[in-house]
Amino acid sequence: MIVLAAFIAACCIVTGALMIAYDLRSNNVSDLQKNIVEATGHNYMATVYIKPYCRISPYLIGMGLGYYLQEENRQTFLQTFMKLRLVRLFGWVIAIVLALVVLFGLNSLYHGHKQTLGEAVMYEAFSRLVWSLCLSWVVLMCFHGYGGWVDSILSWSFWIPLSRLTYTVYLLHPLIMMVDVFGLYHSVHLSHKNVVYRFLGWSFITHLCAFIMTLLLEFPLGNLEKLIFGRQRK
Repeated sequence: MIVLAAFIAACCIVTGALMIAYDLRSNNVSDLQKNIVEATGHNYMATVYIKPYCRISPYLIGMGLGYYLQEENRQTFLQTFMKLRLVRLFGWVIAIVLALVVLFGLNSLYHGHKQTLGEAVMYEAFSRLVWSLCLSWVVLMCFHGYGGWVDSILSWSFWIPLSRLTYTVYLLHPLIMMVDVFGLYHSVHLSHKNVVYRFLGWSFITHLCAFIMTLLLEFPLGNLEKLIFGRQRK
């Protein structure tokens, strides 16, 4: 856990340092499409956004959470801690507030706000970490039986087949979006209606392609791996 914490801290420090060193700003969607290059000769997309060492903190948080839940003694301590209703209420409020801050933290960029370097550093260094911590809280609550209606929704059997596609969807969705956006011959006036249509269209096409890719590649290769290496169960 100490090693994971050190890597998470390093990820945040490196991301902030890159933003400062190259005087970068967080980009909105239109800026990403233009692939804006700052005066230093670097752009946010290539220098920070796609770099694994700037995005690894959520994966490390997930690893740490999984390890924590597997430890019986820590599990017992956590269950005792979560029995306090005030603690659960406070945790939900903090998680919801922080998640909304991450989700809408860049909203002002679409309304003409010029982001300062300090704002950019804070958001880029900590937004992914904070988001993963908020999701971890939801997992903890559901795991220990305090998720309520949230747990009921997330436990719905409808999500099971879709859950098998999530990683392929994650890999494919940028390609689907870029094929559409970069193939435009004219400007598009963004509105709530257009955004909803694009979201639904991208989501459907991405899941359809992910379904095909999973059937053709992931499942066959997974079965082949089991045949070659076997499958060990504890």
